[in-house]
Amino acid sequence: MHTFKTAGITWFLEDPSLERVVERLGHEPKEKRAHFIWEHDRGKVFIKFFQEKGLPGLIRNRILPRGKKEYELSERLRSLSILTPKALGYGVARRGSYVIQEWIEGEPLIAWKYDSVKRPKIVSVIIPLLEKLRATGLRHNDLHLGNIVEASGQLYLVDLHKGSLKKRFTFADDVSNVSHALAMLHDGMDEREKAWFFNRYGGDALRGSVEQELARLKQRWITRKAARAFRTTSVLVASRSRVTVRGMEEKTRGEYLVAIKKDLKVMVERYTDHVRKTYASRRRLHRAWKNHVILEYMRFFIAPRPYCLQQASVSARGYIAMEDLTGKGEELDRFLDRNYDGMSRAERDGLIDGLSSFLVSAFIKGITHRDLKACNVFVLRRGAFLLLDVEDLEFSGLDDAAIKRMLIQLNTTVPGRVSIPDRLRFFTKVTRPRLSASERKRLLKEIASESLGREIVYEGVHGLKREAWK
Repeated sequence: MHTFKTAGITWFLEDPSLERVVERLGHEPKEKRAHFIWEHDRGKVFIKFFQEKGLPGLIRNRILPRGKKEYELSERLRSLSILTPKALGYGVARRGSYVIQEWIEGEPLIAWKYDSVKRPKIVSVIIPLLEKLRATGLRHNDLHLGNIVEASGQLYLVDLHKGSLKKRFTFADDVSNVSHALAMLHDGMDEREKAWFFNRYGGDALRGSVEQELARLKQRWITRKAARAFRTTSVLVASRSRVTVRGMEEKTRGEYLVAIKKDLKVMVERYTDHVRKTYASRRRLHRAWKNHVILEYMRFFIAPRPYCLQQASVSARGYIAMEDLTGKGEELDRFLDRNYDGMSRAERDGLIDGLSSFLVSAFIKGITHRDLKACNVFVLRRGAFLLLDVEDLEFSGLDDAAIKRMLIQLNTTVPGRVSIPDRLRFFTKVTRPRLSASERKRLLKEIASESLGREIVYEGVHGLKREAWK
């Protein structure tokens, strides 16, 4: 192997001609996971930098740099007929390491998730890959769809520094590989697709353990994203007292227009370019901001888009500046009070289908709302929906009690003249993906019974209304 030093980096290269490529790097990148794709005599090469921070990272960089680990594991896997980009060398710097590989012109399987033709094929193509990993003893602790690349009809593994070849490949290793491979898919898989996958790989015992692990991974992901809500990241820019969503920096410079709402908990004001929600409680402010940030990381836009958080100070309460929904629609209770009587059968069915699909999409991701009154569901004029009062969102998963609570809240906060058949159609559509017919029937009876014991209260076009069940 050819050894070469440049710009404080010691390189170990398979081919001396790569010197001309690595000389272009210069100083260590500031990014945690910087990467470069450059031309070389024999084709493109891919260089990735692993930044190390803190004493443990610096010690690791001295003992087994991650660039070296990826280089060595790639060589071993290729000898076992597992496809990875050919490693061409690695470099070690003071605060990190590099790996240099051939560049594979392919498509990560994550792209297939958003392709209606390719999406159904993912579960079938990853089964042979998982079988090969089990047979060779490879545990890849970051085996998500972005790290599996399809090129010329074959699957390549990338980002190997978290992988290890095990002398004894255990059930736990298998659970880990499958859980990571399905993590980006599982929420969107229906029961038929899940059953098909586990019938062909692992069976019911593996399925139960995998689904427990997926729940754990999801909660860990949520916790980690919430922990990033107050510092600079790929999504946020933080200063001493303010955190701004990247790309939204110019959205909060407008002038004050009018106060929309004020009570003991919050004050909502409209500015020329945003709405500002000021919280009396710092705890509620932080919970709302964390929830907004989690949704931004998920790229799941089911609430008004946040612009920035202004922390509370000794003299002023904290607030969140967010998207102004003025002119884009209205709350569900007012919408129904204004439009329900004049809607055609097709329009009512479209509303029911759209709202139920919207809520199911949130439920699939384990998102619930502690206060799902109709005034907290916003009906957009283009036929879509949003959830308001983001501080009341929860990401801890769905259970029958949560469904029951939310559906009772909705049932008792829409106008009483909304027909029983329309209510039943909505409830059935919301619960069908999760519950069997008998479970659905039992739950609907409980919802009806508890709803009848409450008053109907909603905000109508002309103000607050209280109605009794007819």
